[in-house]
Amino acid sequence: MIKFFRKIRQNLLMDLPAGKAGNKTSKYFKYAIGEIVLVVIGILIALQINNWNETRNQKQTVKALFLDVQRDLLNDIEEATYIKNWYEELDTIAQNIYNDKYKKEDYLNAKDNTIYKSGITSYPLHLSKQSFETLNTKKELIPEEYKGLLKNLNTIYNEQAHFLELRQNESIQQMNDYLKYLYANYDWMIDYKNNNYTDELIDYHLNNKYHKRQVLLWNQYTNNAYGSVSSIKNDAIVNAIIIHNLFTPEKELPEILSRLSYVFKINKKEDYLGIYDSETEERDYQVYAEHNLLFWKGTNIREIYGAGMPLIELGKDSLGFAASKNYTMVFKRDTKGNVISIDGLVLGKKIIEFKKITND
Repeated sequence: MIKFFRKIRQNLLMDLPAGKAGNKTSKYFKYAIGEIVLVVIGILIALQINNWNETRNQKQTVKALFLDVQRDLLNDIEEATYIKNWYEELDTIAQNIYNDKYKKEDYLNAKDNTIYKSGITSYPLHLSKQSFETLNTKKELIPEEYKGLLKNLNTIYNEQAHFLELRQNESIQQMNDYLKYLYANYDWMIDYKNNNYTDELIDYHLNNKYHKRQVLLWNQYTNNAYGSVSSIKNDAIVNAIIIHNLFTPEKELPEILSRLSYVFKINKKEDYLGIYDSETEERDYQVYAEHNLLFWKGTNIREIYGAGMPLIELGKDSLGFAASKNYTMVFKRDTKGNVISIDGLVLGKKIIEFKKITND
């Protein structure tokens, strides 16, 4: 394009009539000015193209950084799911122990040694932080539109991870103290390590009051850690979906997310939006939509506890939480089909009712 205009100017200059020296000087001057303008335009175009390339490369870099974080989040979700299932199994066993639900036959017929593990085992969650830490070193590349997502990730990997570490360390310390006590006082611990469950060992687990108190204490500590794991899993799911919606919306959700029923196929999310109140709760609760998800959250929950709980579809007017298999929310409608209340069920039994006080 620049060569084309330059050729036109050269032709005009060469076509000047003879004897027109003044005009020729003027034309030379205009030609020189034109050359300067063309050089400036060329530089500006080159700079613009360079800026476009830099912007495109920066967008690709930011996308890759967040997708790396998403990969770690998915790994953490998988691990947290496994640990939660482990916690829930051990919690049931621990309650049976200190409530004297077991008989000698239960210990003799145990298919594995899980029944003996209450009080003397742990399963800490170790978050995959490397991609988030890499992202943090390149914060200057993050556009303003993604700063909210970065803040969410900081809540998971710093604030929530800190509480998780404290609670897991408390549980591990209590477990180690009890293990030291057992090894110092009971020879049958050697049998236990060799999977040899003697009568003396079974009698201790079945009848010793100190053991039952230690199991109760251990269960309290592990339940605290369980709460942190559940909270982190919840927010990891939310932010993994946000990253998907922002950077790869044309693709299917990762398998671990798609199987959690976040995509509503039976119900309309809009029907449930609003503020709900219960006579037995000090705070109101809100159902709100964000990032193509539906959330449940107390209206005055501190930000450090992360996002609201994402709701999953269980059936017609029946929603639940991925973090809890036992809790179900059944939405009730009036004769016009409008949602007016929620029945909160635990294991199918109604324990609370929420009235809808505003639409949102």
